[in-house]
Amino acid sequence: MIGFFPAPYPDELLYSVCARYQEQVQYHSSRHTIEELFGAGTQTVVVAIPNHLGRLISVLPHGHHYTVDRLIDKNTLLPFFSPFLELKRITLLRENMQGDTGKLAQMHLGFINSSIRLPEWFRFCPLCAEEEKKQLGECYWHRLHQLPGVQVCPIHKVFLANSEVRTRSQRLRYELISAENAVEVARSNPLDLSNLRHKALLKIADDAIWLLSQPSLISEFSFVKDRYLYLLKKRGLANYTGIVRVNELLEAFRNYYPADFLKLLNCEIDEKKNNNWLFALVRPSVKWVQPPLYHLLLIQFLGYTAEQFFTLTEEVYSPFGEGPWPCLNPVCEHFRQPYIEDISYRCQGNKVIGTFSCACGFIYSRNSHNQSSDDCFRFSRVKSYGWLWEDTLKQLWNDSAVSVSEIARCLGVKRETVKSQAGYLGLSFPRLGPIAKVKPLNRVVSPRSKNIQAPRLNKVKNNRNKGLSSGGKYAEFCPFGQGPWPCLNPVCEHFRQPQIKDITYKYQGGRCSGIFSCICGFVYFRTKAGKVPEDPFRFSRVKSYGSLWENALRQLWNDSALSLSEVVRRLGVDDQAVKREAIRLGLSFPRIAPSWTVEQGSQSLFSRSRDSKILQNKLEIYRSEWIAAVEEYPEAGRSFLHKKFQRIYAWLSRNDKEWLIAHLPSPQKRESSLKSLSASRVDWKSLDTQLAEAVKLSALALKNTATRPVRVTKIAIANDLGRLSLGKWINIPKKRQFDKLPLTANALAEAIETVEDIAIRKIWWVTDCYRQERIHPTCSQLRRRSDVALEIAKLLPVKNALDAAWQSLESLDIIGNAEILSSDET
Repeated sequence: MIGFFPAPYPDELLYSVCARYQEQVQYHSSRHTIEELFGAGTQTVVVAIPNHLGRLISVLPHGHHYTVDRLIDKNTLLPFFSPFLELKRITLLRENMQGDTGKLAQMHLGFINSSIRLPEWFRFCPLCAEEEKKQLGECYWHRLHQLPGVQVCPIHKVFLANSEVRTRSQRLRYELISAENAVEVARSNPLDLSNLRHKALLKIADDAIWLLSQPSLISEFSFVKDRYLYLLKKRGLANYTGIVRVNELLEAFRNYYPADFLKLLNCEIDEKKNNNWLFALVRPSVKWVQPPLYHLLLIQFLGYTAEQFFTLTEEVYSPFGEGPWPCLNPVCEHFRQPYIEDISYRCQGNKVIGTFSCACGFIYSRNSHNQSSDDCFRFSRVKSYGWLWEDTLKQLWNDSAVSVSEIARCLGVKRETVKSQAGYLGLSFPRLGPIAKVKPLNRVVSPRSKNIQAPRLNKVKNNRNKGLSSGGKYAEFCPFGQGPWPCLNPVCEHFRQPQIKDITYKYQGGRCSGIFSCICGFVYFRTKAGKVPEDPFRFSRVKSYGSLWENALRQLWNDSALSLSEVVRRLGVDDQAVKREAIRLGLSFPRIAPSWTVEQGSQSLFSRSRDSKILQNKLEIYRSEWIAAVEEYPEAGRSFLHKKFQRIYAWLSRNDKEWLIAHLPSPQKRESSLKSLSASRVDWKSLDTQLAEAVKLSALALKNTATRPVRVTKIAIANDLGRLSLGKWINIPKKRQFDKLPLTANALAEAIETVEDIAIRKIWWVTDCYRQERIHPTCSQLRRRSDVALEIAKLLPVKNALDAAWQSLESLDIIGNAEILSSDET
């Protein structure tokens, strides 16, 4: 324990405190100082992330108020890194700093694999050093000045100066150099705040000093990533789903930071790599540690300081404002009122498109660009007018007292839209208006090119699609002719007969498609590409063959009198479709046909082979080679044959696995060593007697040892015996075998010590050590009486050991040396 330790100054590096202690105590060398503070096994001291802090706290004078956490938070650089690390890594770092695994701490912070390193030289602010010498009488090394990326002093707004002391070198490992001996006050170099580069450096320093003052700032690992995505969405550099537009982000970042500025900070971006540090920061899938300087540059680019970034309240991404949103159907009672609560988003290029659906059936879409003050009443396109709007159009259309212009004004659309919707709904032409007749349209009005059934309509029924599906209400629109339509299932009794009455329309890419479903389960798909009359017996794709077709396939497949070509002809499909459906239905392989054999191993068809005879010959060759290999090595096991004949084994395993398994040698069984030990030849009675005696002797030897007492346990006794024939039976895992050793079990139960027993034995051991010191003053085990009292005090919480401890103190007459005990414990 040392006599005193200097109090750290504000923002002083722990290395600097130790260096000032070295100057005040005037040790012969820095090695002795480091050994005194951090332990005999340590001859180095780390500048940024030191270790052995637990040892340092243990040697500080009595009455100090320092803890390991306080030293880490106030005198190391860890708070600068903590906000950008996950909690698990921070906990591990603190444990490493308390112990002796400093190298692991450097790895966990990413120093080893990163281009961002600590400054090569200790840095200082000339104005700060001058003020400290006047006020404190000496200057010291600041934490802020040694951070990577910090090149200016945010207090005096001047550039930092380099000293002649290296932060990392072979010589520094054994030296403690204070700032008072190394700093020479030089002329300061002020910042030019009109220079954008100088302003950026000042912002980095301000953010760094704020992070150092927030040691408890710990966030979840995904917190920082989510904030980045949220701010990128607000700037239009990411879509609403979180996909970052990396090219636009890279271009904007280059325009904000010049290339020479990034080179000055060793933060160049390799544009050829998809995993450069900028992309790694904003991609949620990348979870490796990034230096804080990268984060500070990105936060500054997004227009925030570190304090604003971590205290920012993230809002729900609402490109169209907060709901509910207004219904824009002029004939609805909720017109221009906030009634719509459901909205669906989709991304198109750089725009976010929202679809708004009202209960009246009116569905409109808006995009996130070109917003204005009255943006909530603007829409980009109407996707569906709805049943209420269409019923109103029918009523107004049949009222001869209302003109088309008045209808358009009441419905909130153009005249052409009124006419096109009237033609779409099949309303009568010409229409008699109040002044003149409305001429019919020059062209046939067809539904819009895109699918009128908008996605996610939130339970709003689209009567228009319903009419098209039924084929009754709007029967004028018939791109595939008037129904019923023919069934194209070759095994159905209604084959090529007008049996199908239901059809479903779909619009995609300017084309109309129809889905035809027969009662036999056969469903096919047709596409209307132009105005040319089409073959009514043609289909584009089969969506479902149905149960009738599948049953026919099973019967034909199992009929060995039919070839595969005949099966294909009868089912009306190609051979690949037959094979594919047979595999899906789980039909047996190989299939025996009159002309050739369909082979399959592990459900894989030999459809790639053009000649079945060649395939059969190849199969026979591999089989014969495998049989020859087994006969060549009759005593070999499966693993040996697999490694020796890998090519043959792999081919047969892939194509003829069932045959291969049937021709493998029998598995070789191995008797376990435990069974051999527990065989009937073991003399349990003799073994029990021998083990019981050995346990008693081992326990007695462990209790009478002259070294520091060790608790007598079953493991300690087994380790002391050391012999496999004895120690292994004591640690035997199976209770049913250990029950065969009753004498040994009783001996172990008597020998094993409790917590109280070992505590009392340790107290008497400490007492004996003290007595030996009085007789032999040169004893090196315990040098001071306070050490004895402290050792006993550690054991006093054990209730059963209190009396023995107090008795030992009284017998040695050292009650006066036990003032370190609290009043309650005394």
